[in-house]
Amino acid sequence: VVSTQSTGAGTSLQPNKLTRIEPKPAQNIASSLHNELIQRVNKSLEGDREAVQRPDCNTPFESFPDAFRKLMKYHIFFEPDTKDSYIKRVDKLHDEISLKLQKRKDNIYKKYYSKITEDAVRPIPRHAESSAVVTLLQQRILDDKKELQKIKDEVRKAKAAKAREEQRESENISPNPGGEFD
Repeated sequence: VVSTQSTGAGTSLQPNKLTRIEPKPAQNIASSLHNELIQRVNKSLEGDREAVQRPDCNTPFESFPDAFRKLMKYHIFFEPDTKDSYIKRVDKLHDEISLKLQKRKDNIYKKYYSKITEDAVRPIPRHAESSAVVTLLQQRILDDKKELQKIKDEVRKAKAAKAREEQRESENISPNPGGEFD
């Protein structure tokens, strides 16, 4: 992530200090792979920043791929600003979903806690106890699968909404028609 200095007239061509993502201490294989990825991204961004600050102005472009490769490093200057209203909407949506999921978890806990205590109080012959426990566990698994499917559907809908929002925002961001790179 690179931040740029903004002025009232637009974005400056001087990148601020590169913001590095600090890797977390490796706890397992997945986190160590994640840390390696973070280090590679940081190294790539650092290389792009250095290349932009010391451009090769004497060599002409040899082809379209050569021009693309040389100019792509300037992506560090064009990071769109996130609007506060968008951040507030995302925070509100996150809070609503978190609260809803917390309530579901509490309801499921209460439901099964009461069933387990009812079972514990009721006198059951020794041979029937195991089948009752198995039936209760089977019912719990079915309920958990239903809840998981609901959560997956909500996440899928939220991702689709986020993708649509990002698409709308990216369509609203247009290149500077009278800018420096025309």
